Amino acid sequence: MKGGEEKIEEVKVGLLGFERDVGLVREKVDTRRTEFGTLLREKKKAREDVRMGRALLEVAERIDELEGRLMIQDEPKNEDEENGFADELDAESEEESDEVDGETSELVELAQVSIRRLRRCVEQYLYIREMVHRIGATHPFLIMQEERILRIRNTLLLDLSTALKQARQASSISNGPLLKVLQLYDDMNEEADAVIVLREMQA
Repeated sequence: MKGGEEKIEEVKVGLLGFERDVGLVREKVDTRRTEFGTLLREKKKAREDVRMGRALLEVAERIDELEGRLMIQDEPKNEDEENGFADELDAESEEESDEVDGETSELVELAQVSIRRLRRCVEQYLYIREMVHRIGATHPFLIMQEERILRIRNTLLLDLSTALKQARQASSISNGPLLKVLQLYDDMNEEADAVIVLREMQA
């Protein structure tokens, strides 16, 4: 056992050195883990920003496209220009009231075509509204688009009003167009507006 104390001291020194080295390695690992977590969060945020940017760009493109379909311009339009497709039907509706069955059938057919076009516009409007809800209506870019979206809504309601009046005239042959227009009002959750238009027609 002679000289054993020196050996023990050497072992102690070696263990302390090893413990210090382990501590340094642990610190480096912790630092790397923190850096890796930060990089992952930054990558995730960048991915979310890209996804958000694409969604906002799609909203802007959809609004532009729908404004084009509804012939909405930056400058305010007079009442005759407000409807995107009203003129197509007004020419037919203001014909003489004693039209023959062939002309009435043509009116029904014209109403069906216009309703199909209007349905596509309504679907696109609802899609825009859903995207706004998904992204969050409080986003600064979407707040800037509120006026344009409101103008689209109001134009659609004017178009629906015209379509409802035309469908009502054509209902003597078929109730199909009338029901389809009322369904569009329902899709937009604007049934109250349909009731107002119908009451005005009965007045």
